[in-house]
Amino acid sequence: MAHKVHQPFLLSLLLVGFFTLMSHIAYAEDTQLPPGPSAPPARKNPAPSNDPKKKKEKTKSTWQRFVDGVGDAVPTPVRKTWRRTKRNWERTVAVVEAMRKLVGEDKEEKRKRLAREKKQAKLDAWQSEDQAIEKRIREKLELTIHQQSCMGGSATACLAWAKARPKIVTPWRQLRDIWSRRGHWDKLYPVCGILRQRQDQEIEDHLCFAKSLAALKLQKEATQIYAELLQKYPKHPSLLLDAGNHALQQQDFALAIERCKQLTQLLPEETDAWYCLAQTQETIRITDAQRTKDRLAALQAKKNPPKPTKDPKQAVPSGAPPKAAKPPQRPKAPLKPLPPIPTADTVLNTYHTACKLGHPKACNDVLRLRPSGASGVLWWSTTVTRISARNVSSTTLQQSCRLMGLSSACRQLALDALQQAQRNERLQRWGQAAWLYEQATQLAPKDTTIWKKAGDFFYQQKLWQRACDALERSLALQPNQPALWYKLGTCRTFTAQSTLQGSQDAYKQACAHGIYKACKKIKSP
Repeated sequence: MAHKVHQPFLLSLLLVGFFTLMSHIAYAEDTQLPPGPSAPPARKNPAPSNDPKKKKEKTKSTWQRFVDGVGDAVPTPVRKTWRRTKRNWERTVAVVEAMRKLVGEDKEEKRKRLAREKKQAKLDAWQSEDQAIEKRIREKLELTIHQQSCMGGSATACLAWAKARPKIVTPWRQLRDIWSRRGHWDKLYPVCGILRQRQDQEIEDHLCFAKSLAALKLQKEATQIYAELLQKYPKHPSLLLDAGNHALQQQDFALAIERCKQLTQLLPEETDAWYCLAQTQETIRITDAQRTKDRLAALQAKKNPPKPTKDPKQAVPSGAPPKAAKPPQRPKAPLKPLPPIPTADTVLNTYHTACKLGHPKACNDVLRLRPSGASGVLWWSTTVTRISARNVSSTTLQQSCRLMGLSSACRQLALDALQQAQRNERLQRWGQAAWLYEQATQLAPKDTTIWKKAGDFFYQQKLWQRACDALERSLALQPNQPALWYKLGTCRTFTAQSTLQGSQDAYKQACAHGIYKACKKIKSP
């Protein structure tokens, strides 16, 4: 029985060995080279391609690699059967896919597909949220940089800030102050026109618009705006000063004298008010002298009219056409009457008052208008001693401070900036004063007095965060200041209240969107 079982097995082994041997012999005969010259050198394999499609096409399945490896050892009927089986399998797969499309997916496939889509949706949501957070952080950083640069005096940063936040008025106000300091009136005209039309307009916006109109030689419009503002703000210092200078340029001397005198009574220590008054008085004297000279010349011409002289060279020939008649000249506008003419001593005393208060140009005018003799020597000596204290130019001080780092030069620049800030504060130019206080603290960061005055200014203007920073710096340098400790406590109270109000607004927004925990944290008023 065992002999009958082993006999078919041995026969099959012999057949497989025979087919394998014959396949190797046929392969050797096919690959044998004919006699002749030596075979050419084998070519190097080309560089592998990086195209993933080509790689995918060249990659063969395990079954195909097995079929290629066996080669001719497998009988032809068997290989045909394999090919037929492969074609039948591909057709079956195509039929199954078509049926699946017609019938639809079953519950298990649907569950897997939904799970896969949910996982991908979570991944996409995380990625989109991360991108949104990154975008917000980048925008906030750029906005912070623009804001700090704008506060430091960069007009380009103010424009970028205003473009990023078009509804905020702060960058436009900073841009107004920057261009006002630089004297760019052609750029100020549209900006101040926009600021005047806002609901939160200020008097500085109107003054900026009026000054830009006057600089662009639109005098009538500027005069009308000044008149309207004076009816609304009759005792505003900066308005009185600008209106007085404008009236002086328009040669309305009575109005200029009235406004400058009103400003000197309102602010007796304001140098620009005394200088404006002195300029008006001197211009009145010069205008009166010029008018007197013109009247004397007209009377002299009336008494001694010029005799007509006949020149033969200028005789008109008979055939020449007549000369064109000159167009009628417009009648000159009547001259405005002058106010009472001040004396030379009055003008000199007004200039001297401005010089004593620290106006640099007034001292030069005192030296120019000084009387002769012993009294002139006295005027000379007192004025020169005042000028000698300011013989160092601001350019030299800035170079010494910024390039060489001299603390004395920086302190002198800080004191000058502090003096200008206090003058702008008296004139109620709050934006310019705030910028000058910041400059003074940057030039002298270890000066307790400058930090204290800056903190007091910000405290009065209710700029609580900036006031807290300035007061903290002053108290860190000198803790024994009880009044500043009280103001610091007030500043922190207001900043805490604003922060709490912001948190309450955030909780309200969260509660409105359906977050129950936020509704619990909203405190009742």
